[in-house]
Amino acid sequence: MWKNNPFLQHNLYYNRLFNYIICPIKEKLKFIGTTIKESVTGFKSTIHLYQATKCLECPLKQECHKAKENRTVSLNLRLNNIKDHIRKLLTSKKGLEHRSKRPIEVEAVFGQLKANNKFNRFTVRSLPKVNIEFGLMAIAHNLRKIVTNRTKLAL
Repeated sequence: MWKNNPFLQHNLYYNRLFNYIICPIKEKLKFIGTTIKESVTGFKSTIHLYQATKCLECPLKQECHKAKENRTVSLNLRLNNIKDHIRKLLTSKKGLEHRSKRPIEVEAVFGQLKANNKFNRFTVRSLPKVNIEFGLMAIAHNLRKIVTNRTKLAL
């Protein structure tokens, strides 16, 4: 499982104060510089690079990485901070309460749209058209609910 794999990049310990990463055999990966990565949408991210120095003599090298040289780890500090913040919100008392409602409120609707209405993909392209198509599906779903509820009340 990914959470228990000590070799995965997101499971390595990062020391914010002294700006280094610790590998599973307690070796420091030292900061070697930054690079800018640009996404297809034009968003620019600053990526921090860290490199080990003794991978060639490490007994766990085969499990850790496939590179011929020392392991290099790239870290997006801003993204990690955002993920930590979101994780705290999701695991807070209020977050757990909201998450417990999700299967009841949302997932059943998507399941009905997919299974009962055979709505597995959009038939149009472009966001405005997709919004209209999904809006129509939502209206149809709500109308079915109204008819069902009125039928139950009439009995």
